[in-house]
Amino acid sequence: MESENSDSVISVVYDHVVRAVMNVVRNAAEHTPKGSVINITVTYSDGELAFTVEDSGSGFTPEGLAHGTEQFFMDDSSRTGGSHYGIGLFFAKKVAEEHGGKIVLANSNETSGAKVEISFTSQ
Repeated sequence: MESENSDSVISVVYDHVVRAVMNVVRNAAEHTPKGSVINITVTYSDGELAFTVEDSGSGFTPEGLAHGTEQFFMDDSSRTGGSHYGIGLFFAKKVAEEHGGKIVLANSNETSGAKVEISFTSQ
């Protein structure tokens, strides 16, 4: 990605970054009640590309905030089906880190649901 106002370039493994961001968006969609809001914000500043996803679900539990990006972690109170294996946010974290970024889990002040920011930086 190149910015019109900067010489910064972010080189990424396209399929990995798309899958990582979609994992975050998919989680938000699965935990947001029908007819509720999901906010997706994309920012680029100082060589960092960030996607922030906020849902209107019940948010992260304290355990989810502490362990949500660990491999195979599943916050049982938030799971409604048998198709989850606890690798979505773990994968997203690994991809962000491989691209010089990070993933931050929080609860949204705006929507009262979960808030996940995943970022990638120029290297």
